[in-house]
Amino acid sequence: MDRLTLSCVWKQKGISVVLRRAGLGERLRVRLPFADDNGGWLQNGRRTAPEWIGGTAAYWELPKSWFNDFVDRALLRYGKIYIVQPYRRQEVCAGLSGSARSRMPVFVHGRQPWRRQ
Repeated sequence: MDRLTLSCVWKQKGISVVLRRAGLGERLRVRLPFADDNGGWLQNGRRTAPEWIGGTAAYWELPKSWFNDFVDRALLRYGKIYIVQPYRRQEVCAGLSGSARSRMPVFVHGRQPWRRQ
């Protein structure tokens, strides 16, 4: 990838991507490198199953409440993940703890968070 654009990140197939949308009722959209057990791995013993959106889109939809667990588990399984989430310039960090701060990056690549200033 020459340029790190949203389109390039979403279309590549080597690194997991999670799109965290802001709207009410919006679900997480997740793209993973292919594996036969992706659906079961995403569900992780939960009652609710992830929904596969096939066709040219080819992604999974997950409840928003699974975000932190998904990120932690994806880093363990794949070693790298892109996190794409809304960003508003007027948002200000109000002295969050270290663990909360680590969940706020726009992109995470490997275990090194990248934060926009």
